[in-house]
Amino acid sequence: MKEKTIGDLGPRQLWKLRNDIIINSVYLHHYENRYGVDPQEVCDFFKGWLEYLEEEMREDYPEYHSGIFWAIFPKYDTPKNLLNWWFCWMG
Repeated sequence: MKEKTIGDLGPRQLWKLRNDIIINSVYLHHYENRYGVDPQEVCDFFKGWLEYLEEEMREDYPEYHSGIFWAIFPKYDTPKNLLNWWFCWMG
């Protein structure tokens, strides 16, 4: 049986995956998930997603600095932003 990848997931599955993991964790086991996607791939995907969100924040907040990232993160932690990042990830 073929192992699933991030690319195999649809929009609803991506959001469920997002809710399966502990975002920004340094522990690989925090990226284990219901879909069986390799935890290292999930970790890399969400690390890139956080970088993508930071770029979005910089565009929206001229006074942005890294100290406010987690304070405004909930505004950006959305299925739409996750799907937009997925499209970037898939190329």
